[in-house]
Amino acid sequence: GYTLPLPTLAGGQLFGTNFLAEGPLGIAFLRPQALFGLTGMDPLSHSLLWSLLVNLLLYVGVSSLGKPSAVERRQAQRFVGAFRREAGTDSSPWAAETPVAAVRGLLGRFIGEERADRALAARAEELGADITRDDTVADPELLAYAEKLLAGTTGAASARVALASVASEHTLGVGEVVELLDETSRVLAASRELEEKSRQLEAASAELRQVNDRLQELDRRKDEFLSTMAHELRTPLTAIRAFAEILHDNPDLGLDQRNEFLGIIARENERLTRLIQGLLDLAKLEAEGVYEGTGTVQLADVVRDAAESMGQLAHSRGALLELELASPLPRVAGDGDRLVQVVINLVSNALRHAATEAGRVVVSLDRRDGAVRLAVADNGPGIPANFREAVFERFRQVPRGNADRRQGAGLGLAISRKIVEQHGGRVWAESSTLGGARFVVELPAALDPPDHSGRPETSLPRHFEPGGAP
Repeated sequence: GYTLPLPTLAGGQLFGTNFLAEGPLGIAFLRPQALFGLTGMDPLSHSLLWSLLVNLLLYVGVSSLGKPSAVERRQAQRFVGAFRREAGTDSSPWAAETPVAAVRGLLGRFIGEERADRALAARAEELGADITRDDTVADPELLAYAEKLLAGTTGAASARVALASVASEHTLGVGEVVELLDETSRVLAASRELEEKSRQLEAASAELRQVNDRLQELDRRKDEFLSTMAHELRTPLTAIRAFAEILHDNPDLGLDQRNEFLGIIARENERLTRLIQGLLDLAKLEAEGVYEGTGTVQLADVVRDAAESMGQLAHSRGALLELELASPLPRVAGDGDRLVQVVINLVSNALRHAATEAGRVVVSLDRRDGAVRLAVADNGPGIPANFREAVFERFRQVPRGNADRRQGAGLGLAISRKIVEQHGGRVWAESSTLGGARFVVELPAALDPPDHSGRPETSLPRHFEPGGAP
């Protein structure tokens, strides 16, 4: 209006005659027909140029003052990608109008509804979009953001396919199918690797639990061992001290009573000596490890030597000690003195638990499938089935009502098992045909041929009668 209609009014009362020639207020570069010094154009062209320029500047300025709406952005997206879609080069699946509810449901399935709602609300606030209504059409930028969220969970190809299925206008191409298969293969490989790692962790965890249980059991046994050992040491020491104080404080005691007290002190001293010696033997055996010697022994001779040593004990208890030794027998690799100790421990244990009246202990020896088996049976009360393994532990004894049954230190069977295991054998307890317990020792035979050079009468039963010599 300033460059074309206004000059037609020049010369009237509103504008002076100098308006066209000198411009308003004498400002030459504001002349209507030569605005800002633009000359050489006819009035119509001059007016049209300035009109278009001012309208363009106003449009840009007003548009920059506010954010585009979702409809405007969607229209811009379609406008920009129009030629690419016609050429088949546009890979965007977001040409269709996708409801916000569908996008929210898809995200909620993979990343959780709460996280999906927070993410969409934050992104919509940034974009200035309204997503409060489920029928609202999702903005393309919102869809692109949703695709990024899904890609972090399912992979890029899977996210694109999932959103494309929601948009319902996108058709999968061969390249997308191949990419989806590759991504699925990678996910499966990672899943198998995780499963293998999980199995390894479970196995390691189970092994650690077993080790922990074993350590706890060892700690419990250690505490029990220390408690029992303290009790076993305190009992004879207390008796020795008590009777020694009686003898010291009562010099006028009769000779018979004095001798009785001295006998008790001597017996308790012997018991204490046996206990300490047993502990030393057990510690030495645990430090020695597996027997690696080259010597061999004939178990029949070992049994006879041990039986002769125990003959007096059998006589004192009024028990019958019988030997049933088969012949010929192979030799066994081992330390003769240690094996004698095993037999003595088993026989003394059997004599201690044999029947009080007409006690009987049978020691048998025979050959079994490349091994020599020694068995010591008694006619005592036997061992309960649930206690047959525990008796081989240190200081573990079967509870008996008779106090005489507990005269041992509780180390003999533990020492015997340790010696047998060092010689590559095994020992166990079972029921006896005599009615009591039966301890069986099985040792591997040496590679030597059967030995016929043992003492005579090996195959004949030998008896140690109570009240007489063998």
